[in-house]
Amino acid sequence: MTALAASLYLGPVLCLLVARAGRARPLWQLALDIPFAVAADVLFVLLCARVVPLETAALASRPIAVATAGAWLWWRRRRGEPCSWPRALTVRALWIALAVATVAVLASLALSRTYHIWDRFWHVSLVSSLRVQRLPFANVYEPGHALAYHYAGDGIAAMLQTFSFGTLHASHALSLAHDLIFGLTGATLGLVLAGFGVRGALAAALGTACVLWAGPAALLRTDGKQFSGYSFVNFFTLSFRPHVVLGGLLLVGFVVALLARLRHRPHPHGEPDELGAGAIPLGRTALPLTVLTATLAITDESSVALLGLALGAAWLVDPEVLAPERLGPAAGRPWLARRLGGLGRALARLRDTGLVRRRGAGVLVLLGLLVAVVGANLLYAGLLSPGAARPGVRLVPWRSPGFGTPFPPVPWSAPGGLGYFVADTAGLLLLAAAAVWVALRGRSRAVWASAAFVLALVALGLFGLARLDLDPRHSESHRFMTAPMLAAPLVGLAWLRWRTTPHAPGRSPFAMALVVLGLALPTVSTLAWVCSPGETKFQTQASFGTSEDFYATDCVTELGGGLGLAAEPLYVSQRVFYLYTGCRPTFMPGSDRGRHKIKTSTPLHGKAALAELDRDMVAPGADLGAICESSSSDPICAQARKEAPCTPIGTTRRGVGIERCTLDAALRARLLGTGTRTRAPETAAQPSAAPSATEPDDG
Repeated sequence: MTALAASLYLGPVLCLLVARAGRARPLWQLALDIPFAVAADVLFVLLCARVVPLETAALASRPIAVATAGAWLWWRRRRGEPCSWPRALTVRALWIALAVATVAVLASLALSRTYHIWDRFWHVSLVSSLRVQRLPFANVYEPGHALAYHYAGDGIAAMLQTFSFGTLHASHALSLAHDLIFGLTGATLGLVLAGFGVRGALAAALGTACVLWAGPAALLRTDGKQFSGYSFVNFFTLSFRPHVVLGGLLLVGFVVALLARLRHRPHPHGEPDELGAGAIPLGRTALPLTVLTATLAITDESSVALLGLALGAAWLVDPEVLAPERLGPAAGRPWLARRLGGLGRALARLRDTGLVRRRGAGVLVLLGLLVAVVGANLLYAGLLSPGAARPGVRLVPWRSPGFGTPFPPVPWSAPGGLGYFVADTAGLLLLAAAAVWVALRGRSRAVWASAAFVLALVALGLFGLARLDLDPRHSESHRFMTAPMLAAPLVGLAWLRWRTTPHAPGRSPFAMALVVLGLALPTVSTLAWVCSPGETKFQTQASFGTSEDFYATDCVTELGGGLGLAAEPLYVSQRVFYLYTGCRPTFMPGSDRGRHKIKTSTPLHGKAALAELDRDMVAPGADLGAICESSSSDPICAQARKEAPCTPIGTTRRGVGIERCTLDAALRARLLGTGTRTRAPETAAQPSAAPSATEPDDG
């Protein structure tokens, strides 16, 4: 079922690559098609989830993708443009892309099949719950509250669980999603590097490692490198947060579109550069950029803001970053003048000015990206939508914010404060220094624009890290580093191969030395952390209080899982909690220890869980289901098995029997030591029945 789920998920990517294949299609367009297809798939499935449950939308999207690709191929054939193998996709380029993708998948597997990393205590239950919900989704801990917390990565895991027909455990689906997205990111980078002129798979793999293993230069620090950096962590481990790995692929696609326009320019003497001849039509990058931006807006809000501002800085330097073709003189000017009089004549003169002819199309693209950000948040109930629980932002004095409890904020004025910051960001500072040198030495707007993009992105990221506090903790400032630590190395790799003119970045030994050092320090630091993670304590199977292997669990045969189920509030025994909630959609009470505006921490167990279920999630007098082991040591389950009717559900791989018992209002009152509840509190969610996963109560 794992292979089936992966194949169905990758279907739209293959459909888009085949539908758009053409003899003259360059490698950068093939590379851009991969994140473009993933982003379009996410947006389409989530849009359908406005009407039907997510699992129904996911299943319906696959035949629609095949039908759309077939119709496009038929239309191309009618126009005399049959599908053909791209000339640029040589055996060498294909080998590089496949080899790099394989290396990326193997790197992912090294952690994803051994550990359950980053917030799995919340994501396990969330994924199976999202699978049967409609948008706007409800938080698994709060069925009466809408979830607007970059849920797109969890949505992909829910799609994979659906494509296995409910067989895969949610933790398995989350790890599989990471493996697939990492592989697609590797394939994208492999094609881009082959387009840059890299001729060997080993060199391409090293270049890809500089992006996927980007992060702080932790080797410059000697104190305990628990998370590899003092204030933020390397992308390799952070990517196991579901939204981060998806955001990384989208971000790479964003930068590929930018680099294509910067490097793909007609030669002054009519000779093609290494990427091909002729300017790129506006739609080749504007449409993918818009789709990628819209998806990033509901996936990684901080990164899309930084990318948009950096793109604007590059566009101010070079208008052809967004739109290569200048607008011609105003057609139909007499008609415009007759209709609008003096205003028409003024508009016509404005259109004929050099500023509008050079900048007009770029302004429209930037406005389109802004509309994509706002529209996606409104349409998909993101953080900018009305009523969303947005984190607060505060301006604080310059400091190294720290990451997690072991590393508190340290002001730059305090001993070690500035040193921690410089050690963490040394790789980015070196790339920024290279950008300055490249700009001073460059002789073209394209080179200056690439330098402006890197400088703006790094400056904004460092400012956010050092000066902005996001609720609820100081460590949330790390969000501002995702875009710089991925995008800046990718531009640096482009500089290494940029040699089309005498003053191109790749012809400056000093700049290239800065780039190589800026790429090597974080990459080697991440490698050192992988080999010796120090005090890092990854979650293993034992962290979930069960001996069951989530990666071997068959939810259908063991727990009666499958498609078409509904999420309902349940009391679940602690020993089988993650096994059950990772297979079957459930709402349950959770802790707010994370101090976010929505609950994202660990679930509650025992009397605390039963009390919250009874108070907030079950209507007065209604029954509550309890999931228990056949021989449970849980006191609530033990009492339920004595006094309440229980029905067998299934047996796990290790022979543990699972039952569902019914706790009526009287039994719950006795277990909690209270009187029978006659009405729900006015401030609590008061569903008239068990909340339907397909019709969440937004509160």
